Amino acid sequence: MMALPAACALFALGEEVVILTADLDFAPAAGAMKLLGLALVFSLLGWFYMAAVIVPARQEKSALLAISIASVVNVSLNFLLIPAFKEAGAALATLLADLVTCLACYFLAKKSARLLPSGKKLASILLGCLYVTGSCWNLSVEVDRSRN
Repeated sequence: MMALPAACALFALGEEVVILTADLDFAPAAGAMKLLGLALVFSLLGWFYMAAVIVPARQEKSALLAISIASVVNVSLNFLLIPAFKEAGAALATLLADLVTCLACYFLAKKSARLLPSGKKLASILLGCLYVTGSCWNLSVEVDRSRN
């Protein structure tokens, strides 16, 4: 429930987070930060499906296969994307590998458990995302205004 609003915050404040934690010279890495914020969501969902459903259902071999495929996807995409897109390419490769893991684990776990949140929880999460995004963009505008 916290991963989606946190990803929204990283997406909305990507440049500010990079500048705050590193330096103004690293501001171009904000795009990669935004992609990694989205990757966080898929990574946590995949981990949840694996730890809460797949491993207790004794499907470790299937989980290992899913992770192995995602690792091959990650390494292959890194070779293809980093030369052209640098840090954004590495972040995109990570995002896509986490998406592969998440989808594979979801379909494996779907056999054993009901996995979708209720409408009420989903609405609460989405409202949290809207609130966090709006607050962060407002903060971003204020920071930009104070710089000028």
